[in-house]
Amino acid sequence: MQDVSIHRLFYCVPALILAYVKTDMKTPSTPTPEQLYALELAARRARNAEIAGLLDAGLRALKAAISRAASAFRMKGVRHA
Repeated sequence: MQDVSIHRLFYCVPALILAYVKTDMKTPSTPTPEQLYALELAARRARNAEIAGLLDAGLRALKAAISRAASAFRMKGVRHA
């Protein structure tokens, strides 16, 4: 299986890096460890927010499916012998 970088899976990480590069274009120097750590934390927060949104959407879809199944069962009724 081909290795996939986590940065390719989440579109928010390149945007954060691009924002950092745009703000630091006037002084072309390497970022400090504190800046890199802050950038990593911001990327993790953004990734976690995206994952939470996906989980929320999935749970809402599951709840709707269960609700539809329960209403169909109620409409049909239970027939006893």
